[in-house]
Amino acid sequence: MSAFKDLKQIVEIQQNYNLSAEDFSHWLDMHVPKNEHERTMRDFFMTTNDSYSMCIGLEFLFMNDYYPELYQLIEKNKTYPNRLNQNWATFFELTMAKHQGTMPLTKILAQLQRIKTDDLALKCLIQFLTISIQIVFYDFDLIVNKLEQFREDSNKIHHSILRPYIQHRLDRALFVHYWKRNEMILARKFGYRALAGIHNRIHLAYLHINLSSSFIFDDFNSAIYHLEEAHKIVTEKNITNLVEMIEERNIPFIYAHFNKPEGITTSDKSEQAHLALARGDLALAKELLSEITEITPFTKYYLGRAHQDERLLIQSCNDFIEKQSDHFFARLPLTALNKL
Repeated sequence: MSAFKDLKQIVEIQQNYNLSAEDFSHWLDMHVPKNEHERTMRDFFMTTNDSYSMCIGLEFLFMNDYYPELYQLIEKNKTYPNRLNQNWATFFELTMAKHQGTMPLTKILAQLQRIKTDDLALKCLIQFLTISIQIVFYDFDLIVNKLEQFREDSNKIHHSILRPYIQHRLDRALFVHYWKRNEMILARKFGYRALAGIHNRIHLAYLHINLSSSFIFDDFNSAIYHLEEAHKIVTEKNITNLVEMIEERNIPFIYAHFNKPEGITTSDKSEQAHLALARGDLALAKELLSEITEITPFTKYYLGRAHQDERLLIQSCNDFIEKQSDHFFARLPLTALNKL
């Protein structure tokens, strides 16, 4: 394409910046090559003064990893007189705070609950972020109710730009839901569907981490493949909290679980004990576990294995199910019980 044609197309594109985001996207489909759509939509969202398009732009920029532009558009929405724009800006500030670990999850949850809106798309986004936080708190009974509402509301979203992003979030939520219920055929269906439709690199990393864990009763190579993919992403993006989590907890867990402890190190006491168990060093495992004050279902699982204690393994299984509604990881102590 000549410089003249390039300039002509740029002018033509800019002349359509007065359209809504959805109309502009439809216009792009007819007039601009597909490989230029993402960049052109980014430029549109950074320029538009259409109030709802400014809201949609936050989701587009976030889901396509345009973080510097996202922060600029958050500020633009915050100063816009429309309350809806301010609510969208608040939501994405909280979203980024969660991803970057800059605010306690309880505070994010409290601030999410203060956002009052009739906008169905924003409601769906709030529902998803709430669910993702409650997953961390193991509040799965509450999640079931919220997930059903999220599914119902997300199916009412017909906006051509927003719908695939919100459906992607639904797939991720359903993956975790079925995974924790140990319904692995359904879990993998939604997990891989989410993987195929993903654009945001942070979301992709988290999904690979969870998919890795979902293979611990099946296949080492699949488990470590997903973990390596996640590690590659978070290293490239310099997401330090996730790099540390993968290196100190996830990698040691997978290698210890599959009895491949050679050359694996960690500063995490629980996973040091797990590696000791994999090497058959029960004395060291007991010593390391004695230093841990926070007793979780995983800790009880390791303690039960170290002490060959049937009672602790049963407690671990019950805690996974009763305290965390986690039927998948409850299989760990059950498997250990069968080996005693």
